[in-house]
Order: sequence, then C-alpha cells, then structure tokens
Amino acid sequence: MTVFERTTMSQTDALTGRRLTISNLGRGPRARQAAAPVTPKPATPARSATPAPPPKPAKAKAVQQKQPKSPEQVAKAAANIERDRQQHYEAIGRRAAARDANFAELRARFSLVFDPDRPLPLALRVHHKLRAALGVPRSQVIDLLEWWTAQPGYIAAIAAGGMRRNLDGSEAGEIGDEHRAHAEKQLKQAPGSGV
Repeated sequence: MTVFERTTMSQTDALTGRRLTISNLGRGPRARQAAAPVTPKPATPARSATPAPPPKPAKAKAVQQKQPKSPEQVAKAAANIERDRQQHYEAIGRRAAARDANFAELRARFSLVFDPDRPLPLALRVHHKLRAALGVPRSQVIDLLEWWTAQPGYIAAIAAGGMRRNLDGSEAGEIGDEHRAHAEKQLKQAPGSGV
C-alpha cells in the first residue's frame, strides 16, 4: 500500500447487527495501526427502579470583567463615533436637498397635484411615472413620495375622500374606504389634533 491509499476496515456489531466501517487515509504505518478494528462496547446493565437523584443547581457563571481601555483607545472610539454621526447627518442633508430639488421640479411641472396649499390625492403606483418624469433613482422618488404623502394637508385630502389624480390632474379612480379610514386614524393620532 502506498502512502496515499485509502484503508477501509469493517466489522459487524454483535448487539445491533449493523456493519461498522472505519475509513482512514493511509499516511504510513501509524495510520494503518490507528485503523484497527473496533470492538463493540459491552451492553450496559438495566437501570434499577430507584429514582435518579435530583439535578444539581446550576452554578452561577462568573461575570467576565472587561479590560480597561487605554486613553488612546477611548479617544479613538470617541473619534469614530463622532465621525459616524457627522456622516449620518451629512447623508440626511443630501437626501433633504435632493428631495427639495425634486419637489421644486414637480411643482413647476405638475402644479395642480403638487400644490402644498391644496394637495390632491395621487393615483396609486404613480411612482413609476414620477421616476420617468424626473429621471432620478427610485430611492429619491420613494423618499419624495414618503415625505409628500406624510404631510397633514395630503392626509386630510385622502380622509376627505373623492377622486385620486394622475400627474396631469385627470381622474384616476376613487379613494378606497380602507385608505380613507387609515388617513382619518392618522389625523386623529397626529400631534396637536386634540384627541
């Protein structure tokens, strides 16, 4: 047998009748010795009818003490937290600037439905048309619509019922009862609603 031949030995278990197989990738004389036949374990005696002793209570785990950090590590961690916070606020500022620019363009092109003083309920799935009209990423359109549809005036327009509108102002179907009920619930829960 060469060094890299596979050695397989098998034996039948006397108690269960199953065939036991031991495989070993031969790597010299020691590997062949390790692959010796396995003798079956003797059967365990039957348990007595006496009940088992109750389990021992679990030992309380020792609380691991954290190693104190050096002043340099503390300063570095604080600097990382501050950097992350600053990047977060910059990202929020960029999103708000993009939303404001997109809303200004929408007000110029579709002033009938995007009038802050008198908002009209938008057609369902209008985000596809808005993305095509603005030519911006989907995330910016969704951000803009989430902001616009959360405005109290828009929610009040949904609660009032009536017709939804396409971007050009044409009718796009009636507002569903479940949408109207949800808008009424939002208005009642809004801060300053008196409820």
